[in-house]
Amino acid sequence: MAQDRLTRRELLAALGGSGVTTLAGCSGILTDYRRLQWSFEINSPIVSSPTVVDGTVFIGSGMDDPHIYALDTQTGEQEWAYEIGSIYPSLGIYSSPTVVDATVFVGSEDGSVYALDAQTGEQEWVFGTGRMVSATPTVTDGNVFVGNQAGTVYALDTQAGEARWTFDIEGRIVSSATVVNGTLFVGSTSGLHALDAGTGEQEWDFKIGEGVGSSPTRVGDTVFVGSEDDNVYALDAGEGTEQWRFETDNWVRSSTTVV
Repeated sequence: MAQDRLTRRELLAALGGSGVTTLAGCSGILTDYRRLQWSFEINSPIVSSPTVVDGTVFIGSGMDDPHIYALDTQTGEQEWAYEIGSIYPSLGIYSSPTVVDATVFVGSEDGSVYALDAQTGEQEWVFGTGRMVSATPTVTDGNVFVGNQAGTVYALDTQAGEARWTFDIEGRIVSSATVVNGTLFVGSTSGLHALDAGTGEQEWDFKIGEGVGSSPTRVGDTVFVGSEDDNVYALDAGEGTEQWRFETDNWVRSSTTVV
């Protein structure tokens, strides 16, 4: 019986191996494994994940092309591009865009958080933190929650871009925060921290020697998170006490999914 699928070698040959950076899941979409729908060339490696909302792909680029791009999901045509005014332009954007209420929120390695109009790409506001912002912003209840690599957690007003509160924790922050039932859970290179989402006051912190690079997941009364010390942890969401841990053979940087 004839095969209906291309082999891996045939697929790579069909794509051409031109070295052009493509968007995972978007720029290399294949229909029946045979037809490239579109591709869009970006003059830089891509580290952040694309965000797709209302027929538009939002993606940040890094290295020598620090832009936020908005692309049509059907055609791949550029709708707009916003150049990040980076002090260190070669560092680009590691944060993935978060789109809420027609506004794109994204962190940059220039130490700033940007809010852009999702339709036009025009800047609504920019907030400087002074250190790299690699984490993806979490937006809920009129707040943008994000941490930087100095270990400062920010709650920013979505409309004005002003800080409602800040809290300094030990270690660098590279993962996005999770907000459930008024508590913000955020990982750093020192462990996992729980803060009151309204005031920024610390509720508890759980020290992990090698730190946390993944984003926590809360289900019920338990917070699950992977860590750099080769373990997956289950912690009591209210007290921060350990319920159990599972040891793996290496660090866990991916975020947990609980079903």
